[in-house]
Amino acid sequence: MKKVIIISLAILALILGGVVGFLFLNKTNSKEYSYIILKINPEVELAVDYKEIVREVNPLNEDADIVISDLNLVGKPLEEVTETIIDETIEIGKLNNEIELNVINQNEEQRLKLENKLKAKIEAHIQAKSYNAVLTVKGVTEDMKASAASYNISDGKMLIISKALELNQDLKLEDLINRSVKDIQKYIKNASIQRRESAEEIKNQTSEERKSELTLKKASLKQGQKVQTTKQVQQTQQVQQTSKNRKNY
Repeated sequence: MKKVIIISLAILALILGGVVGFLFLNKTNSKEYSYIILKINPEVELAVDYKEIVREVNPLNEDADIVISDLNLVGKPLEEVTETIIDETIEIGKLNNEIELNVINQNEEQRLKLENKLKAKIEAHIQAKSYNAVLTVKGVTEDMKASAASYNISDGKMLIISKALELNQDLKLEDLINRSVKDIQKYIKNASIQRRESAEEIKNQTSEERKSELTLKKASLKQGQKVQTTKQVQQTQQVQQTSKNRKNY
């Protein structure tokens, strides 16, 4: 009888240990963000939680400042946010023919899963809207993989280090190797903040004044794009009508 009780207790301990371990890992993973960098011409970085909800939005150039100036994107699903950014970029006439996508996560399996999912969603959106653009996934290069292996860090971490180095030339690779992904991300966020604050200082503006200026500029660009689109449609109709008249003649 004692032997049965001991075995039962041992099994129970193993089960409890497994449950606790699972809950701990799940809680740890839930605190880790993935980082999405969408470069259209505007370049925007999105911090996304494990539920694929956008928690931070960092514009990385002035075109991105304009695009997001009147948008509330935090707290919304990643898919909705990426589609909104692409649509708004189209409306102000800032879309390049190529859309670049970067997905960053320290866990390579999670990174690839999110990358493939988001790639499929964006490509479907481009096709549904008939946008003249091609999506390119800018993942981990062979050089990045080699560097990651030499420093014994994940490919995803090397990817975000590369972006931080690109935005802040005062940083050195060796300074970032032993830092957490969250800390490295702060350099990217700070680079975005410093760039915007510098623009405000040059024009002697408050952040609210700067936001108002960007919003007005966006409205003006949208109006200009509408006029241009209308002209293109009219020109196309004229060409079609001329061609039709010649055939009838």
